[in-house]
Amino acid sequence: MHPHDVAATGLSGHKSAILVVLLAHHWPVTGHFYTTYPRFMPPDSHATPLYLPCKGPEMRIFPLIPAAFLALGVGAPALAALPVGAPAPDFSTQASLAGTPMSFSLAAALKKGPVVLYFFPAAYTTGCTAEAHEFAEATDSFTALGATVVGVSADDIATLNRFSAEECRNKFAVAAASAKVIADYDVKLMPLVAKSNRTSYVIAPDGTIAFVHSNLSYKGHVEQTLAAVKAWRAAHPG
Repeated sequence: MHPHDVAATGLSGHKSAILVVLLAHHWPVTGHFYTTYPRFMPPDSHATPLYLPCKGPEMRIFPLIPAAFLALGVGAPALAALPVGAPAPDFSTQASLAGTPMSFSLAAALKKGPVVLYFFPAAYTTGCTAEAHEFAEATDSFTALGATVVGVSADDIATLNRFSAEECRNKFAVAAASAKVIADYDVKLMPLVAKSNRTSYVIAPDGTIAFVHSNLSYKGHVEQTLAAVKAWRAAHPG
């Protein structure tokens, strides 16, 4: 959910303001501002729109500092993830590679080698686009180690078709995550938001989690997962 969809939750008053602040703090965009406009509020809503400075033609999120949570009496949600050694839940879903729809099966991908399964909140946001570029640049290195890279988000397949070609640069597949997949992998962004956080898993061919890195900043995800795959390959030569 984008912050301008807050009204659709039915929250009003200070609760809607808290939700907007939570979204603003956690949305993976930096260096931009966001404004909730009255037109996003339903006619019968008593919610008070929260105005923040807006920059550029597209609405973006201003990353509020944690002090905003203290001012509202709420704490910043901590990221959670499956631990190393835990079984990776199997799933199959729609995906896209180079703009072409395809089916993705984790079990089938693991037969080829380790899988780098990286969850990201939303296509075309600044952080997720930068992360896609980094994974695209490193895809050949992952492939040389026998690993498959797959991005996963709650975006619809039409969006992922475009994202896979434009921002993933035809290098790796991106898959649609259902609410169940997001829950099974313990990567829900927030209770009221149908998005994942930013968590990268390296899954060994035996179906267990070999490495996990969970951080809303895109920086370090590619570097750390590549190092984890190299370490796994060194321990499993041939």
